[in-house]
Amino acid sequence: MEHGKSNCQTCAGYIRLCSGLDFFPADAEVRKLLIERLHALAKNHDHAQAMIAKWLNTQTAAPKVANLVDLAGEVRAEHQTLPDGCNVCRGELWIVVETGAKRCSCARGLALKAKDRAREDERRAKNAA
Repeated sequence: MEHGKSNCQTCAGYIRLCSGLDFFPADAEVRKLLIERLHALAKNHDHAQAMIAKWLNTQTAAPKVANLVDLAGEVRAEHQTLPDGCNVCRGELWIVVETGAKRCSCARGLALKAKDRAREDERRAKNAA
């Protein structure tokens, strides 16, 4: 999103969710820094929410700025922008067919296929270099 936004109420709410974790900063300036960094590192508020949700589901100590940097890379914002699944795939990544598993033919499956192709092209380009 943007830098220097320590007053974003949405990101403040996400950081506040961490207040029950061990070592949550008592200093208001440190909390403002966490809010600012979350806002700057996340691609959008859905991404910020996914970052904090992952942290809350996997950690017992409050995040530090360095943790937010790592989380931004680990948690993909793209999965939030995929279309909804159809009644065949029900939003799952793969559907089971006689020969194994494949992507669905709905809009979500097509978007996932496009991401697969992009990753494969990126892998090939790295190997060629």
